[in-house]
This record gives sequence, structure tokens and C-alpha cells, in this order.
Amino acid sequence: MASSLGLQKHPLPHHLSQCGYLSRQDSQLSIRYVYTHSECSSSISSLSTISSKSSSLGTFYNTGRALSTALGRSFYARNTRSIGLPDNVSRVLSLVSAYMVVALSAGLCSIYGIFESDYEVVFAQDDSSTPVRSRFAMLIGALQLSFFVAFKRAPVSRWMGSIRAAILLGAVLSAGGLLSASYARAIWQLCLTQGIAVGAGCAISCGAAMHTVDVLKQGRRLVGMERFTKEVISRVWLSHSMPTIFFAGAAGFGGSVLALGVQRLIYAVGDTFALRWLSLVVGVSQLFAVVFISTPSQLAQQSATELVALDVTAGQIEKDVDSPVLKDRRDTINSRQARLKKVRGEKLRFGFGLLGGCCYHMCYMVPAILMPGYANTILPNNKAYSGAGLLALICFASAVGSLLGNLFASMRHIHFSKIQQSTVQCVLLVALSLSIWCLWLPTANSWGMASAFCTVYGMLWGLVQEVGGYAQMSFVTNTVDLARVFLRPQQTKDSMAKAAADDLYTKSEQENNRDWNSATMDYSRVGSRSGALLATITSVFWAASALVSVSISEWLFVRVGAGETYLPSIAFTAAASTMAAILTAISTYLVAH
Repeated sequence: MASSLGLQKHPLPHHLSQCGYLSRQDSQLSIRYVYTHSECSSSISSLSTISSKSSSLGTFYNTGRALSTALGRSFYARNTRSIGLPDNVSRVLSLVSAYMVVALSAGLCSIYGIFESDYEVVFAQDDSSTPVRSRFAMLIGALQLSFFVAFKRAPVSRWMGSIRAAILLGAVLSAGGLLSASYARAIWQLCLTQGIAVGAGCAISCGAAMHTVDVLKQGRRLVGMERFTKEVISRVWLSHSMPTIFFAGAAGFGGSVLALGVQRLIYAVGDTFALRWLSLVVGVSQLFAVVFISTPSQLAQQSATELVALDVTAGQIEKDVDSPVLKDRRDTINSRQARLKKVRGEKLRFGFGLLGGCCYHMCYMVPAILMPGYANTILPNNKAYSGAGLLALICFASAVGSLLGNLFASMRHIHFSKIQQSTVQCVLLVALSLSIWCLWLPTANSWGMASAFCTVYGMLWGLVQEVGGYAQMSFVTNTVDLARVFLRPQQTKDSMAKAAADDLYTKSEQENNRDWNSATMDYSRVGSRSGALLATITSVFWAASALVSVSISEWLFVRVGAGETYLPSIAFTAAASTMAAILTAISTYLVAH
């Protein structure tokens, strides 16, 4: 395996031969995808000139030419509305394409542990009498995870002017990073390729693909489910919530399939060709998904009639019945305005919430990265797919947990309206911490305990991501007032609180209810520029926490555990999860009081 890494030559995968052509098409707005035959011919002729210099690329050129022509015609037909697909079929194809992109992108960042356990041996320090496993191998996964966290919610699609362009950029970065990693010969080269490039590319593709369900999710949240009665909600729950529930487990299902498939590739062809085949799969699948994916504005136009009818129905009910829910809403707004005046308490809440998020990001991915190496090193009677099997079990359980969590979040306004999301998040974080302390720490060399831990931890991980994730994102996006506290100290506290409350509960609500085309999951766009800046700073802190935690775990395994025991790393992960639960509970208490 060590001799195969970076020492073999392999021709460039054919799907990269047309990337320049597609990037040129998708770099502009979706309404400008109209290319003449002469322009397509000139692009292909330029590729022909380059390819003629090397006879070994002739076959790949012909394949790339045919694929470029087919994709070009598809882009032209789709964006000039000549395909003629019904709205329902177009929506289903868009959701399936986005599901595939999210499954590949998010799942790819969940399975680095399979490569990490091999890289530790490949780059081992064998200059001494007793070879020492490399303590830098996990740095690659740390960079990959941190860049994935930092770029996942970045509004790249708005900067580039097109969701398709953002997905193409992510495909080029992730596929190119995997391809370049197959030629790497040192740790720092893998950090740049498989770490930074793959992490950023997967995050950009995943974040852009999530926009396809934006209108459905925002239609559930921004219209304000609390304004409607249970009968009205029940009539629209199936059409607006089921796609989001279907979408929830994409990352987990993708990770479970990729874990087993990549492990099979590594044992069959080695790390080098496994990376190249994975690059081919990721790149080509995302390129084809771009053809059928829809923009939020297209989906919004399809859903506009439903949403307007729903709003009218709710308005008639509110006129006939003096709904107590409206009174609760007014009381909530008034209490919010009163709490905004307590600037010191808001600062403390933000500080504890930020630290709690940092501790959570310091622990939630460490078991997935450590588990393959743990199975290969500690557990007895190791088989070829034992490490990948445990990792696939974590990913599959997280997918099930995400489905259940999204189902709970969708039905909370109907059956669980008295349960606060922050309370549920605290309970889940405590359970996550206990699973590490009680199941993984005493596992030792028991396969039964390891399997039980993977199942329980994966389930809780998925629940925290969905149920607690909404609370975390609302915490980030509803910090316009805090941004003004930190960034505009010259304003008086009373005027600042009133302006923040008006901005949060009047202006943004009216705009979102009036213009459904602008309803997206661009979290950093909510609120003012200062709020977006504060949300960006928060994401950077969480990304840095992921980078530091994974590096510390590897250092504890190599230096303290002498490369033989994972006990110090497990204890560190358990302590970080406990701190996340404690800090989140304190932040929740400050919000309640």
C-alpha cells in the first residue's frame, strides 16, 4: 500500500476533460445558458487542439466531446424551457439530484477515518527501531472537517449568481482534490488536496444543493405555523414536510454506502486507484445532477399558489376565531423586547452558546474518524471490513436519527408545541455525552459494546443535528441585536433593543410572507450585515474547534496512548461532549430568564 501511494501514473479521468466547458456555461445566471452551435464547436475545437499534442488522451477527448455536447444541449433545452417536464416531475428530479449531491458530499467527509487508518501506517516514522504511527495523518481529516464546517453555510450560490455554478465549483474542488491526493507523496500535500480542497468543495456542493428544499422548509417555518390551527396544518403537512423528512438522512445514508464501497476499493486496488475512482464517481455524478436541479425561485413559483391559499385560509380562521396563539405571539414579542434590554444577559447567553457550539464541534466527528483505526488496532479477530462496518453503522444510525428528528421538528407545532427546542437539545447533548462515557470508554476489546456504541451514538448524533440544529441555527441568525451590541456600542440600549425587535419581528416577517422567491436557507443573509458578520465569526470559531479537537485526539493517541490505546482520546471526546451539554444548558437558562 505504501509503495502504491503517489508512485503510479494514471491518465486523467475523462470527466475532467469537459469541466472547463461546463464551468464556462454555468458561471453566468441561469437565464443566460443559451449557446450557439458555433460557440460549442469553438470550445470543443480548443479541447481538440490541446488533446492533439498527446495521443494518449485521444480516447478521453472523444468521450469528453460527446459528453460535453450532450450536457450543453441539455442545459440549452432546460433553461429555454423546451424540455416540457411537468412541475411535479421537475420538482421530484430536482429533489433526487440534490439528494444525491448531499449524500456524496456530506457522506464523503464522514468516511475519512477509513483513509486515516491506512495513512497512519503509510507515513509511519520508521527511522527508529520501533516504528511509530504517524501523528499527522489525522490532520488531513481535521482540515477536511473544519473547511466543511466553515463553508457549508456560506452563501456561495449568491456570490456566483447561480446554484448550478456553485455545485459545479464544489464538484471541481472535491473531484480535483481526490484526484490530486492520489499523486501525493507527503502529508502536507494530502492536507492541501484531500483536506482543504475536498472539505471546501463538499461543503459548497452540499450547501448549494440544500437550496432545493429551501422553499419547503421556509414555507413551514417563515409563514408561521403557530398562526394556523391544527386542521389547517394537517392539510399541508404532507406536501410541505415530507420532502424535508426524506432529505434529512441523505448524509448518513451516503456515508454508510461510501464507507463500505471505499473500503472495498482500497482492498481491491489500493489507496491510489481508490481515490481516482472516487474522484470519478463524485465528479461525474454531480455534473449530471446539475442538469436536473432547480433553483429556489423556480420551486417558489411552483409553490406560490399553495402558500397564498394557505395564508388566506389562515386569515379567515383568525377573523372568525380570536386565536389564543396570536396572543401568545404578541406576548412573546413583548417579552423579547424586554429581554433585549438586558444587554449583559444577552452577551452572556451568546458567549455560553458560542462555547457550547465549539465544544460540540470538538467531539461530534471524532468517533467517526477514530472508529476504523480503533477496530483495526484494538478489537480482536479483525476482518477486512470491520472498521468500515462500524463506521457504516454510525452513519446509518445517524440517518435514522435525522429522519426521526426531522419528523419531530415538523410535527412539534402540532403535537409538541409546549416542548422547547433548546430543552430537547440539552437532553440530547447529555445523552450523547453519556453514550461516550458509558458505552465507548469501557468497550475495551468487545465487539458487542463497540456495535452498541456506534448504534446509540449515531442515532443521537442524527437527532442533535436535526432537532438541536434548528436551535443552533436560530441562535446564529437571530443575533442581529447582539451584533449591534458588539459592533455598534454608540447606540443607546433602549433604541438598540427596539430597532432589533422591529427588525426581527416586523420587517423580516412581512418581507418573507410577501416575497416567497427570496425564501432561502442563506442563514448569514438573515438580519443586518452585522448579524451576518457575527454569524460568520461563529462559523469560523466552530470550524477552528473541529480542527483543534481532531488534532488533539490524534496527539493523545500517539503521545499519551503510545499508539496502542485510544483511552486518552476517548476521555477527551467525552469531556468535550459533557462541556457542550453544560454550556448549552446555561445558555438555555439565560434565555428563559
